[in-house]
Amino acid sequence: MGAPGGRRGLDHACDRRTHGRRGGRPAAEPVQPAHLRLPWRAGVDPRAGPARRRRDLHAAVPQHGHRVLRGRPAVAPDRPRHPRPAQARPRVRAGQLPGQARLPPAGAQDARAAARPGPPADHDLPPPADPRLGVLALTTDPRLLPPAWNAASPGRRHRLRLRLCVALCLPLALFYFAWLLDPTRIGNPVLYMLLVAAELFNLAQAVGFWWTCTGERSRPPLGLAGEHPDVDVLVPVYDEPVDVVEPTIAAARRMRGARVHVWLLDDGARDEMRAMASRQGAGYLRRKHRSGAKAGNINHALRRTRSRIVVVLDCDHVPQQRFLQATLGHLAGPDVAFVQTPQCYANAGTGELAAAAWSQHALFFGAIARGKDGHDAMFCCGTNVVFRREALEDVGGFPEGSVTEDFELSIKLHERGWRSAYVPEVLALGLGPEDMASYVGQQHRWARGCLGAMGAVMRARLPLRVRLQYLLSCSYFLTGWTVLAYMTFPVVRILTGQQPLAAPAADQFLLHFAPYFGMALSMVAMMGAGAYTFRAFALQSAS
Repeated sequence: MGAPGGRRGLDHACDRRTHGRRGGRPAAEPVQPAHLRLPWRAGVDPRAGPARRRRDLHAAVPQHGHRVLRGRPAVAPDRPRHPRPAQARPRVRAGQLPGQARLPPAGAQDARAAARPGPPADHDLPPPADPRLGVLALTTDPRLLPPAWNAASPGRRHRLRLRLCVALCLPLALFYFAWLLDPTRIGNPVLYMLLVAAELFNLAQAVGFWWTCTGERSRPPLGLAGEHPDVDVLVPVYDEPVDVVEPTIAAARRMRGARVHVWLLDDGARDEMRAMASRQGAGYLRRKHRSGAKAGNINHALRRTRSRIVVVLDCDHVPQQRFLQATLGHLAGPDVAFVQTPQCYANAGTGELAAAAWSQHALFFGAIARGKDGHDAMFCCGTNVVFRREALEDVGGFPEGSVTEDFELSIKLHERGWRSAYVPEVLALGLGPEDMASYVGQQHRWARGCLGAMGAVMRARLPLRVRLQYLLSCSYFLTGWTVLAYMTFPVVRILTGQQPLAAPAADQFLLHFAPYFGMALSMVAMMGAGAYTFRAFALQSAS
């Protein structure tokens, strides 16, 4: 039985937000979650029509069953509104939300933009004492709320329970397979061989999961004492709505612990994005030829910037002020190429599918990512990541011929002797898929990219444990064929009367299989630390 998995799979998969790299292909695909989450926003999506005047926003934290940022139907002026229950409203700094800060006159804005050679440095400033700089956020955007999930290890007792579960799972697995592989169990030979192959594959995935999690490392947040280096923050965007991107830019400008230079990398070449970047004091880059999609966009920015530290954020991931203070210290080692932090879906409470997708994510960025870091095999996940520019230049930047450029970049860096680090603290909140179309599209891109990278893993000169970790990540997406095999057996039994096991062995099958399967599921639930649910397991199995 294979251990069910999360984000890139139970046991490992590849980056969130990855795009293909064929020349001339857009940097975002039609099935990307941004449009599926926000199909109603004609005022901010250039494909949906001209902008409309927005009504005032009212503070409300989204409740279960409501989609994030969904528009409300118009209310007649003479129709009284029903009062909302009082809720605590998050405080954010002025200008962090779209429309909070007034724009200067057009002439003054153009003159100021022309005089700016690049994005200004943002020094490590104390919190402002002026109360006018802190305002109540009139928004339903959950990305501005404090994170409600912690990716750090529960502690020493958790590790002891994990080792105890592994000690129980292994003999139960041997008990089941010793019974299954007895030649007297053979029913239909073809179906029997298919069953054995599926069970052995899932056993390999399960053992890989146990091995990964038992080697976990939980690094504490670590800043650079007394040093404020220059940091380029790159935010690639294609056709996402401005009001999704602007909180990310505003929050990135306010990160502490370094001299921050924020760059908006606009592959959509939209004037409203340029105006927003200017309004927020960020640099703006666009390119004539959009080859290589997201990887090409980032590589173009790397050639135009010069800070020795580079942060990559997806345009819907809003970082916390202490993002750099918690990560830069881990780059003190001269051989550390990048520091990865968790991806957390702020909209997990908007529906059952969003909650299940986030639950899978939580398992990966919890126990699995900590375990991969313990085996020195944590890979880049495409966003919320801090790079050493020297390492990127050493491998020629992001590979532009892959669907999962961050995964293949990690392989190249590890092959060249660079190391990676993972800080299990949520330092940015983003948006995940809210419907089946966006979820399936996301999983399809990850599967295609990871399976396509399997050849690179086999060719790369990697330490054995690192190679095995990458192979586990790639092969996770092959578990779908085992589900298909299991679904085939009852159909064949009904139509032909044939079955994989001899008829008298049917009742014995449950006796030997149930303890192994139940213990393995219990271990997955324990590794999820309460975040991994049966809905996540069902969604993973169905997809």
